[in-house]
Amino acid sequence: MKRGRSRNNQGRSNQGRKPNPNRAFESNGPGVKVRGAASTIFEKYKQLAQDSTTSGDRVSAEYYYQYAEHYGRLVQGQVDEKEKREEEQRTQRDARQAEYDARKAARQEQEAANQAKQQAKAPEPTQADKPAEAKPETPAPSSNGNDVPASMQVVPKQAAEAVEEPPAPVRRRVRRPRVKAETPAPE
Repeated sequence: MKRGRSRNNQGRSNQGRKPNPNRAFESNGPGVKVRGAASTIFEKYKQLAQDSTTSGDRVSAEYYYQYAEHYGRLVQGQVDEKEKREEEQRTQRDARQAEYDARKAARQEQEAANQAKQQAKAPEPTQADKPAEAKPETPAPSSNGNDVPASMQVVPKQAAEAVEEPPAPVRRRVRRPRVKAETPAPE
């Protein structure tokens, strides 16, 4: 039976993807097979080269050093890419933070300007707008010297409105809690 092609990667390249730094490698070196991440293979070949040098096998040691150098370059490339990526992320984060701070400062300035505008637009209360203070019930001396009780004095219209009592609060009806209908107990 014929197998169909995978459509998972259709029309897309590998451009946006980052290489996996922990990718497992398989190395078939001279007389040894090494598996693992680039850093572990580098360490393994370096150790094998040192062992060959101590045993007196200069040719094998040179082979192992060449393999170690190759994987060392891979590791260094991964480290450089990681540092570059971190630096780009740091600059992007700093740029975003600076943009956020600028927007926040502009918003605060705008709010302060709006508040100043509103305060400038709002008219200051005049004497007519201010409520008159309630006067005590003491008799005021009249111009002819006779004392007139407060109930008999003529009060200006604005002062009379301020003296009137506010309407009594409306009493709300108290709701009774709902009672669940009793259901017969199962037998």
